[in-house]
Amino acid sequence: MTATFVHEAALQAYAPLPMAGMRYFQQVSTYQPCCQGFSAGDIGSVADYDKYMALDQVTRARMSENGKYWGQWYVGTVDMVSYSDEELAGMKPVYVSTGCWSAAWCVAANLDLARRGGYSHRWLMSSHAPHITCPEELAAYIKETVEPHLN
Repeated sequence: MTATFVHEAALQAYAPLPMAGMRYFQQVSTYQPCCQGFSAGDIGSVADYDKYMALDQVTRARMSENGKYWGQWYVGTVDMVSYSDEELAGMKPVYVSTGCWSAAWCVAANLDLARRGGYSHRWLMSSHAPHITCPEELAAYIKETVEPHLN
């Protein structure tokens, strides 16, 4: 059996303030003058300056390029698609996690996704990048949820 892990699907359509996330993405660059040696968009996804700066330059450059690609091909397209409650119910097992440092619109949309699909939800001590901010906690969560599905 395959398990699906969703960490902070953007789900603009289910944000309590429609398009709040889109406005954030469009305006995040206004914070750039306050950022010394890092990208406002990248640090927003990690939300832990020390962990972000501990990454090597190659990784940080790759994250910036990934962000550009994501903004060009995902924002306003894939994140506007929604599934019906019936479709969500047929997609088990799905595990939804949200970073407790994440933007409120994303938190609300992901809690609603978990509720509508009847999925479990886990808070992680991170923002959008738990593999950087709390890799041990993320690994333990994945191990805990996958093991019951192994034969």
